[in-house]
Amino acid sequence: MNRAAKTIRVLGGLCMIVSLFFVIAPLTIIRQENYSDQNYTAWKYITQYAGDSKKQLIILGICILLPMLLALVGGVIGIVGGIRQNLSGILAILVCACYILLAVKGSILWPKAKNDAQEFLNGWALYAYLASSGIAAALGVAGFFVKPRLQKKKDLVIPDVEEIRKEQIESKYTFLDEADPSNQPVSDQPVMPQNIPGDNGMMPDANIPAQPIMPQNIPGDNGMMPDANIPAQPIAPQNIPGTVAEPQDMVTEALIEEEEPVAAPYQPGVPRGVLVGIRGMYAGAEIPFRAEESIRLGRDASNDLVFTDAPRVSRHHCMITWHESKQQYGFLDRSSNGSFIHGQADCLPQNIEIMLQPGTVIDIGDEDNEFRLE
Repeated sequence: MNRAAKTIRVLGGLCMIVSLFFVIAPLTIIRQENYSDQNYTAWKYITQYAGDSKKQLIILGICILLPMLLALVGGVIGIVGGIRQNLSGILAILVCACYILLAVKGSILWPKAKNDAQEFLNGWALYAYLASSGIAAALGVAGFFVKPRLQKKKDLVIPDVEEIRKEQIESKYTFLDEADPSNQPVSDQPVMPQNIPGDNGMMPDANIPAQPIMPQNIPGDNGMMPDANIPAQPIAPQNIPGTVAEPQDMVTEALIEEEEPVAAPYQPGVPRGVLVGIRGMYAGAEIPFRAEESIRLGRDASNDLVFTDAPRVSRHHCMITWHESKQQYGFLDRSSNGSFIHGQADCLPQNIEIMLQPGTVIDIGDEDNEFRLE
């Protein structure tokens, strides 16, 4: 969308600039049999005006002088762009209206015929005026709806931390429903001992009472038998590697980690000629300037600051120059998506160097790449 906006704006400005060259083209042709054609150009009407009525003077001013002035101003604004893009479109429409009036009332400018054999015709310059101004006006109207603007980021939906934590706990532990018969504990059933090979092939006699198994004296426990009168001491749970710790509020920590760093506010003072990265791949970087040095920014590898994976940054986006003698920065934007003063939706003027004061925060393409001029 922004690339189309720049194309529309520049083409409209060029059409108006081109129309200025038709001032030396034949606007009126005086034709007489057995004589060569005599041409009257717009420039000749201006420099050799010999009208004898106010009506001719009004037509000359409105249909020739005024559209030339409007085309010059509108063409420059259209090429430079910026926040005055709508003005360029309005001027293109006015230029087209003036030339339409010239086509309708242009005969008022014609000089008096010397005889009845002279014939007055419109020259090709008139049709060139109508074509160039008509195209510029159409592009100007399109520019009302398509222009570079800062694209606002979509609001991030912050999830409910407690809900996510509850889901994590439920997925970690299984809660049994006591009302479900399938979850009822299985009653203890006597298990008959099996005839295991290797125990002499004898089955134990069910009539012989089972003998209690006495604890063995295990070497390494000081040879002492445990005292039955001493209550067993609870064994403290050990932190065994590989076990799962209690669930923590990992979601909150993740949200904190994803927050973008916020740069400290700029302290006005003596300018130091440094470009400071606030947000983006150059966040936290300080790029110093030498006197009258320029730094180029863009995605192309030939730039001084190269942006990778930044679709809103053009190949040759802009150039920043530190004018130490003026204590100001020169900013020249050549991009398709525009550069913005932070907080403003309209892009900076393009294709012309503008002066910015130290302390200005600029967005290159969008808010993902933000710098401060210090």
